Amino acid sequence: MKTKLFPLLLLLAASAFAWAHTAQEMAFTCPIGGEKFSQVMDTSGTSIGMMTDMRPVGPIAAPYAIPQCPKNKFVMFKNQFSKAELAKFERVVNSAEYQQIAAQSPSYFAWGRMMELAGENTDTQQMMNIFLKASWQSESQESFSKTLEYADKVLANKAISSKDAINTQFLRGEMLRKLGRFDEAKRVFTALQKNPEVKQDKLFSQLAALQLGLVAKKSTVSEIIDFDKK
Repeated sequence: MKTKLFPLLLLLAASAFAWAHTAQEMAFTCPIGGEKFSQVMDTSGTSIGMMTDMRPVGPIAAPYAIPQCPKNKFVMFKNQFSKAELAKFERVVNSAEYQQIAAQSPSYFAWGRMMELAGENTDTQQMMNIFLKASWQSESQESFSKTLEYADKVLANKAISSKDAINTQFLRGEMLRKLGRFDEAKRVFTALQKNPEVKQDKLFSQLAALQLGLVAKKSTVSEIIDFDKK
């Protein structure tokens, strides 16, 4: 037995490492004002499932941390910014309106509102995803409402694929349910349940049934999607 124990421990250690969420402290320089700061950033993680609000489940950050300058609260959502972009965002982050929002909001919600105030919110899919992740950070009525607002705008795009439309409708129904708008949520999930593409997809069919059950219970919380895959 002793000869088998060490390899087993190595196997368990390797497995634990593979499933671990990892993060490390990184140095940044704020492109607006030049403030130098450090922040712990997520570097890896493993998703083993999903919630009804599309939040990944497992040893993973949801959402991944995003750099935010400590003083002016500018959200560094990409590595490089043009001079024109920085001039536009500087006006926003120096405004009393943005500073009040950023002081009371998680980083992703601040990012979304910063984009809106700068007029950089035309990519409705991106905006929906930003506010969805904001709702994972802090489950608030504001983040649910903003996610719903942009989900409606995504669905208004005539070029959207049927699969993307179905996924967005599920997200829209989830936000309605979390906002306590159960009659509207029921209509969304009932329509999805009747959709031919949903009927042909086992996961979609089960998800529609799960959501209608949650609506019937007047639940406003997200649930882990845990269906029998047999």
